[in-house]
Amino acid sequence: MLKLEIVDVTRHQHGETLTFRFEDARQPGYTEKTDIWRIPDILDALLGDRFEAALSLPFAAEAVAVATRKELRRLAKRLDPVQRPNISQVAQLFHKLQVLAVAHLEAS
Repeated sequence: MLKLEIVDVTRHQHGETLTFRFEDARQPGYTEKTDIWRIPDILDALLGDRFEAALSLPFAAEAVAVATRKELRRLAKRLDPVQRPNISQVAQLFHKLQVLAVAHLEAS
């Protein structure tokens, strides 16, 4: 098993060379908020960018659905994991999207 303790990492970004020290012992432990970071990207991969438009929702409902997905992305992509929503808060946002979709299907 490979174990990294201290490694100097060099990264090239925007024409600059950044060097920083990676210390395994100083990395935060795994929590559910580690995976929360991935949810918006997975949602985009599964549903696509224009999922709400594909549902043919009325304009107001589509605007709410788009705003809800943007809010999820904003919250889940916070750099500090402590500030990311927990799974219950994410479930509430998904429930909001589900209610919109079900209401639209029942109305049509």
